[in-house]
Amino acid sequence: MKALACLLLFSFLMVIASPQTVYSQKTVGLEQIPFCNQAQTDSIFKLFAEMPDSVQWALALINGDSTAFYGLLKTDSLLSRIDNREAVFEVGSITKIFTASLFARDVYTNFLDLHAPVQDFFPFPLPITDTITLLHLANHTSGLPRLPANMGTALFSMNPYKEYHRDDLIYYLQFLLKTETKPGTTYKYSNLGYGLLGHILEHAHQTSYQELLSKYVTIPVGMPSTAIQKSLLFDSLIVVGRNAKGKKLENWDFDALAGAGALLSNVKDLSALLHTQFVDTSFFRLARQETFSVSNSLAIGLGWHILKNEGQHPIFFHNGATGGFTAALAFDTQTQNGAIILANCTSYFVKSSNVTKATLQLLDGLGRTP
Repeated sequence: MKALACLLLFSFLMVIASPQTVYSQKTVGLEQIPFCNQAQTDSIFKLFAEMPDSVQWALALINGDSTAFYGLLKTDSLLSRIDNREAVFEVGSITKIFTASLFARDVYTNFLDLHAPVQDFFPFPLPITDTITLLHLANHTSGLPRLPANMGTALFSMNPYKEYHRDDLIYYLQFLLKTETKPGTTYKYSNLGYGLLGHILEHAHQTSYQELLSKYVTIPVGMPSTAIQKSLLFDSLIVVGRNAKGKKLENWDFDALAGAGALLSNVKDLSALLHTQFVDTSFFRLARQETFSVSNSLAIGLGWHILKNEGQHPIFFHNGATGGFTAALAFDTQTQNGAIILANCTSYFVKSSNVTKATLQLLDGLGRTP
């Protein structure tokens, strides 16, 4: 796939190399994946077999009005089925889609101006001469770095975003803010930019990100197991993250940068979101409108990355990763097909990109040719 080379740009953390293990291809009771032929099913199994032990994948496949769920678990190099459609995973940067949707709603209802300067939302002058707008934050053209310079040693902790508070963000904006490219001119993926956008939405509405999420997205769409606060979810459904050797990892927590990656969800909820994308013509559609062309094969709307291949419909795509999880979703609005994979495998594992590869393979298997 021509656009596939672009996809690794979107991960919440950069994947680093780790030792590989040779995995058994043994399976137990693995029937064919719904909507896939045997060759496509075998290809997905092969990608999953490269995961560490104790890792599970939750799959959702959407074919028009129909949705099918399929779960995979690897134990002692053995692949087996698991019903994990309600299991809750960290979804990392897929959170940005929700932040972008909240922003798109504010633009759609004229509550916020798409081109409003970030400066308008702070009582102190930002230490830059260029103007960064809300649009620049939402389509990754703000010129801001990937992460704020004052995260310090937290970057090397097992829970790096937990102790980065709003006071830290305000200090950064007031005294340390720098742009690496001129705003509006260059695509540069920024977790900081989306954390800042989430902060501005909270300030504009004078309420929490979680309350905005519940009021305008998760409750209307029907997503009861999607939240940024673990306390709102059933503990028994929250999956444990795994490292490159399959060992348990601590779940991540967020504060000031919640809008960049704090969300937890499951494939049932995310499939409801994709079905909404097919029928809702309000702010969800606005969020998908192209706002910046990165290359011939990649553009970006508000949050959504738009993958383009000659002779095929565009794909709307996002993936995400945290210390112990990897996730991806993709859909085609014209065929109303979609694919989602949530995995409890660290983004630091060398084969974590298999989640994205498998998601796109599933979507292709559903058929996207005009």
